[in-house]
Formats: sequence, C-alpha cells, structure tokens
Amino acid sequence: MSTLRPLPPLQPLRPFPNLRETGQRVAQRVGDALQSRTNPVAGGRRRPPMPRRLPPDTALLGVGKDGLPVLLDLGDPTPGAVLILSDDRSARREILRGVLESGMQTNPPHRLQYLILSSQPERWWMWRSEGGYERHSLGIEALEAEPCTRWLKSLAELVEQRRMGMRGGPAVLILIDDLEAVMSLGYDAMVQLDWLIKQGAEASVWVLATAPASSTASLTRWVRLFKTRILGWTSDPGVYSTLPLIEENLPALEHREQFCVRLPEGWLTFELAGKPLPELSETEE
Repeated sequence: MSTLRPLPPLQPLRPFPNLRETGQRVAQRVGDALQSRTNPVAGGRRRPPMPRRLPPDTALLGVGKDGLPVLLDLGDPTPGAVLILSDDRSARREILRGVLESGMQTNPPHRLQYLILSSQPERWWMWRSEGGYERHSLGIEALEAEPCTRWLKSLAELVEQRRMGMRGGPAVLILIDDLEAVMSLGYDAMVQLDWLIKQGAEASVWVLATAPASSTASLTRWVRLFKTRILGWTSDPGVYSTLPLIEENLPALEHREQFCVRLPEGWLTFELAGKPLPELSETEE
C-alpha cells in the first residue's frame, strides 16, 4: 500500500514509515481481489479491480505496478489538497469516482460525506442515482450556480470552527471536476475556495480537483496552492515543466489511465482501478 504524505508546501511527497511492510499486510487482506479483470471501457485492456478490503478512513487513488493500492489517508492532513492533471477528461472523472466509491465502501456516512462541484453536474446526478450513493452526498452543484458559492462559504466556516475546536463530524470530500471553470466564480467564492485548499485538510475537509494538463500555464497560481499534484496523460509532457519540483523527466505513461506522483525516492506510477468485487460473505471470510 502506497500512502502519500507530503512535506510542507513545494516539497516532495514522503511515504509513511514502513511503507512496504504495511503494503504487504494490506495486500494479504485484499487477497484475490487484486486479480486482473477485463475493463470494456479500456478496449479490453485488463484493469486491476478496486480492492474490497481497505483500511478505515482511506480512499483509493489507484493501484501501483506492484499490485498494491495507492491510498489517500483521510486521517492525516499532511497530503493537503489534491490536484489531478490529465488531458483525458474521462480519466480525470474516473479517478474522482474511484476515490468516492472506495471511500463510501470503507466509511459509513457518519464518517465520510462528499460534495461535488461540476461543470457537468448532470453526469454526476446520473452516477449518484444509478449507484445508490445518496446517503453520503451533501449535494451536486453546477460550478457557476449560486448554491456552489453558498456551499464554499458554509464549508469554509466549518473549517474555521473545527480549527477552533467548536465542531466535529465526518470527513468531507469536495470534488471539483473542472478547475478551469472555477474562474467563473465571483471574488468571494474564490477567496473561500483558496482557504479550503490551504487549510481544509487540517479540519478533515479535503479538496480534490482536476484540470487539463494543458491548462497548467493559465492556472499557475491555483496549481501551486495544491500540496499534492498527480500527473496524468498529456500529448505535450512539456506543459509539466512549469510545475515546481519537476527536476527530471516524467516516467512514460503507457496509456491514458495511468498517473504518477513524485515521491522522495522517485516517481510512483499507478493506474485506475476497476469496480470492486462482491463483498465476502461471513462463511467465505
């Protein structure tokens, strides 16, 4: 299990201690859930399925080349806000869905809730309805709509209250599937989002946003606010050269469902996971 833990802003990411030993223990619990299965969306290519056994207070980002899950630890604020860059819109949306589906599978609603701010909210409404994911949902709002601004204000206030010890409650995932569209928000909303990106994880309010890799030049300030940056496929890898910490060539991404993130010992490459396998029955366990 690879768990991301960055140093202070603009420093490389650092894995948790005993990373490999922890990963092996999780792999043993996952067992045959990590066998390959065909993903028809990927043209018949085999995609590793989403593990059905994950530690509590975690969400799955993907599966590494070693077959171990790459997790976001929702109990440790050090990864901070997460930005996912890729020119493949469907892959960006899939990584967000994987985070949500694995997080909901592992954590009941009183431990995890989510809010989606989207430039295409209708796609998420269908996903929520078909998957039965209403119990964890705070809402799905269009980025340019007034409810989006109200939510940002409300959650920024929640972060401040939690930082002062006045409020508790579940972890909250704020998913933004189009960071470019944030530019259409008013000044007050932009200030609230800025605060959430910088301080939210300390109060268990996590911002996970996606944007096209080709937009990094126009979103330079926003990109720098995110402590964890996950890089995906782009037709022009040179766009990543403007990012902090990119001091060497990126690893080659073999297909559009692969991503990479910089760790102190080098680049960690992983790919999207498939749907979870059925839960084990008591007799099977």
